[in-house]
Amino acid sequence: MSKCKGCGVTIQNDDPNAEGYSPKIDSFYCQRCYRLINYGDLLYSAKTSLNSSNILTKANQMNALILWVVDLFDLESALQESINRFLPDKDIIMIATKRDLLPKSLSNIKLGNYLLARVKENNIKLKGIVVVGKHAMDGKEEILKAIKKYRNDRDVVIVGNTNAGKSTILKNVFNIEKITISRYPGTTLDYMKIPINDYYLYDTPGFNRNNNLQILINDKDLKMVVPNKRIKPIIYQLQDDQTISLGGIIRIDLLECDKVSCVCYFSENLLIHRSKTSNADELWQKQHGKLLKPTLNAEYEKTVRKLPILGKKFDVVIYGLGWFCISGKLKEINISGSEKIEIITRKAMI
Repeated sequence: MSKCKGCGVTIQNDDPNAEGYSPKIDSFYCQRCYRLINYGDLLYSAKTSLNSSNILTKANQMNALILWVVDLFDLESALQESINRFLPDKDIIMIATKRDLLPKSLSNIKLGNYLLARVKENNIKLKGIVVVGKHAMDGKEEILKAIKKYRNDRDVVIVGNTNAGKSTILKNVFNIEKITISRYPGTTLDYMKIPINDYYLYDTPGFNRNNNLQILINDKDLKMVVPNKRIKPIIYQLQDDQTISLGGIIRIDLLECDKVSCVCYFSENLLIHRSKTSNADELWQKQHGKLLKPTLNAEYEKTVRKLPILGKKFDVVIYGLGWFCISGKLKEINISGSEKIEIITRKAMI
């Protein structure tokens, strides 16, 4: 049986509803990849069918250098569990992607220092960090230099969360064209062994974080929440009790604000709505799924969580969606929305 050159799954022509189906058994691509490449269609989603621990267990059994691809816009989701726990004693290089999505006001020096600090706080041991942007074209040579320095006659395995940019790196850094690249999580379905000069490069399925919005939301709504160009921050100056709604996904209540600045770093396609907290319940009950969209569920889940306030300036991070940077004096932060989405506070990135 042949392997699909797009996602790595074994091609079969028995079951049209199963992974790897193609009408022609000798096809180069399964039907799913063919339609993704040519039409941008998603026949079915594989984003919840992949086991992250199995992916890393297999990588740990290999004598290889690890390229760990991390989406800078979704940094905390990647850092939530130390990769060293699954890959002890492995040489790991972090490839931090999508630099070009972050505001120009964040300098490379400040970004580098921030990454080093967050890695240290999470007890992650790395050989180095390479930051790339512009679909990995900006930073390509640095990736190749890092591999040359640390490979030591071993193969290379590329790992990371879904949608972090692994397939884009394969295409634009290693000039591998026959892969499937899309906004949909779960594009790569199996290990793919690729010859690169005198070693093999292994592409792997992305890790699925079940507390990440990009995994939880319907695939048709991904284009509204995943940014595809540089973020333009939206700034609110808040006084008293204020609520900011992110579509119909999450609302954040900022209570007893005293000259509070709230800077929003999200996709420009996502509706951000400001209102008084006293009006927020009525707004959500009437407009959930109408004005306030996209949503995760048909009904509004009002599960309230309280977040810690970290000093005078800090970020509120929503896994898979973006973050708020909050500065000023306030009494309390409440989050309403699905409990499935991880939301944390951290030291301000910008």
